[in-house]
Amino acid sequence: MDTTQNFQFRPLSEKEKEQLVTDSGKAKQILGKEMVLGMAGILSITDYLETIKAENDETKEGEIQSLNAFVTLAVHKILGGELVFNEDDLVILFPSGAYFFPLYYMTLQLEEGPDFSLYKKVIYFQFMNNLQRNGTYKSVAASLTAKLNSTSYDVNEYMQYCAELGRMYVSAYAGKEVAFDEEGVLLAEQFINMFFKMEGAGLTKEYLSAFLGECIIRKVGGLWVEGEYLIKNIQIKDGYLLNPANLVFSQYASAPLENISKYFKELNSADAHKKESLTPLERLEAVNHQMDFLAENVRYRLSQYARKVLAFNEEGVIWLSKYINHIRTQPIENEKGEWNALGIFLGKCIISTYGGVWNSELNVLIDGGMVANPIGKIGKQFNSPDEDNVIALFKAIPIIMNDEYFSK
Repeated sequence: MDTTQNFQFRPLSEKEKEQLVTDSGKAKQILGKEMVLGMAGILSITDYLETIKAENDETKEGEIQSLNAFVTLAVHKILGGELVFNEDDLVILFPSGAYFFPLYYMTLQLEEGPDFSLYKKVIYFQFMNNLQRNGTYKSVAASLTAKLNSTSYDVNEYMQYCAELGRMYVSAYAGKEVAFDEEGVLLAEQFINMFFKMEGAGLTKEYLSAFLGECIIRKVGGLWVEGEYLIKNIQIKDGYLLNPANLVFSQYASAPLENISKYFKELNSADAHKKESLTPLERLEAVNHQMDFLAENVRYRLSQYARKVLAFNEEGVIWLSKYINHIRTQPIENEKGEWNALGIFLGKCIISTYGGVWNSELNVLIDGGMVANPIGKIGKQFNSPDEDNVIALFKAIPIIMNDEYFSK
């Protein structure tokens, strides 16, 4: 869930609350039907936004204001929280520090389509809000953090905690306790199809990959091993490796052609032991899949900062630079982790614009042979923003690529 970072919130005045109710009441005129503050009303507005998108229509500013007011009050009624402003944007702020930007999510649906629907986002927040109030979830999450920071870090123990969090995600989605079995894998598949194309699912993907991996281990045996470039694999008999994250990504990218429930159902000890180990190409693909998910997570975060939907392009890089300059003098709990995350976003912008892939050293090998180090560039802007910045690197790439040296 989205958590507060570099936002300045203020509560609504009584006058602003009255105006919010008045604006919300206009939603029924816009949609031409009675509107009830609840999930039914959210679904009606979701369908209306899809109609606008399909007809290439444009909403008037007054309509958006009324729809935003209705969604804000409806989500507040469903999930609770505090109604606040961030500058001019209505926000619902939750005790956990999570927040909900109604206008941003409506805009996201209009620009990205039904996979990013407002209705899905509210459902996702609803079950995540319930999950994060769960005392057991908090305990497991705290244990996971402690294990990650421990000097006696053990990959099997760490991944088992991740798998348990993944199990709790799937249980919250299913509305019942699930196990590490075939039914659990089927429900995880449904979860992926429902939510994974929404932004901000990077961490969820890690937990669901761990959940799938633990289901495989309990079915055919094996153990977790630390692979190259932070990739977690399962080692089974005779040293063969499986990569659950690749399986989850295939479900996300290629359903229904690829699905984890079919793979799991057909998997047995004999098949697993005959499976070829990961090739160097498969390992590299696993790295690039991981980078794609992490980049989406950062794009989501930067879009919140920009208060607009960003893409992996020059505008995204410009906002990345602004964000770095905004936070560079502030205390950052995990500075190296933040540099890596922002560098992955920059790398994705480079790949999306100029072509290329991540290589084994976590540099970007750009089509044509040039190698860029986006993670290193992030650190340079943090330390010397006037001398080094990500925009300069991004804009320099086509110039360098057209240099005589590269055109030979």
